[in-house]
Amino acid sequence: MINYFITEFVGRRLRALRLNSGFTEREICKKLQMKAGKFSQLENGLTGIPLWRLMEIAEFFEIGIHELLIRDGNSGGPELTAELESLARMNIRQAEEIARLQRKVMELYCSLQPHCMTAKSR
Repeated sequence: MINYFITEFVGRRLRALRLNSGFTEREICKKLQMKAGKFSQLENGLTGIPLWRLMEIAEFFEIGIHELLIRDGNSGGPELTAELESLARMNIRQAEEIARLQRKVMELYCSLQPHCMTAKSR
């Protein structure tokens, strides 16, 4: 339930930023290398948004990441931004580590299966 309110709130903030900035959805999607349908889902609060994407959006609009998450001027300022950016970097590193471990599992599995072909063995 709380996730719904967060995604809905961030979506409303995102739409307000876009409308106030004068950018079209198409321009933002092109810059962020994002499909228009996904951006629309974000604006409408229909899907969650990872921290790394929040960072990209904040950078696009030249604002702190915390400004996407606050209701008023009592934002926590640069300290909160630094913490959120640190968490997003950690999230990216963890995703990279998961991908590396998944590749390793596949390599190990294929080393035990003679019929298995990995990208390396092709």
